[in-house]
Amino acid sequence: MKNVSFGSEPHLIEIRDEVTISFNVSFITHDGATWVFRDLYPNVTKFSPILVKKRAFIGANSTILPGVSIGERSIVAAGSVVTRDIPDQEVWGGVPARKIMTFENYLDKLGLEAYE
Repeated sequence: MKNVSFGSEPHLIEIRDEVTISFNVSFITHDGATWVFRDLYPNVTKFSPILVKKRAFIGANSTILPGVSIGERSIVAAGSVVTRDIPDQEVWGGVPARKIMTFENYLDKLGLEAYE
């Protein structure tokens, strides 16, 4: 990718091939709330990587939190906050994001046949 920026800690974000990321998606690789008590615990930090696997789709205005993995061919609905790992071939959405259906259920909903 050329001329792409992910803000702070971009080295903690791994995006695999053929991923679609819609507009205004946030990748948060740290817990900034730890700054509140940094004077008491100067070494406390929470940084965790984010992994987006092949052919995943992340809908507009979604937020991906630290330590999350989004599975291959998984779909994150618009406006979601992803707080935990999403397995391969599942559709998740909401705040916090939860499983809505499987990839095959989504194909059925669209009136499409499953691929082989």
